[in-house]
Amino acid sequence: MLNIRILNEEDVNQLYVDWFSNKNVVHFSNNQYKKFDLIGQKSYVRNCLNNIDMDLYWIFNEKLHIR
Repeated sequence: MLNIRILNEEDVNQLYVDWFSNKNVVHFSNNQYKKFDLIGQKSYVRNCLNNIDMDLYWIFNEKLHIR
C-alpha cells in the first residue's frame, strides 16, 4: 500500500539524500546539476514546513521513500 503525507525534517536521512544522486531519478530535472547533503536537505524541508505557500509530500511504502 502506498502512503502520502507531508515530509518532516525527521524523515530526511542519508538514504533520502542518496536518492537525489540517482541519475535515473534526476535525469529530467534541474536537480541533476546540484549536489545534495543531509544538512542542506533538512534545512530545505524545514524551510518548506515554515512556508505556508509550500507543501512537500512524502510518498512511501512501509516507510520506504518511493524511487
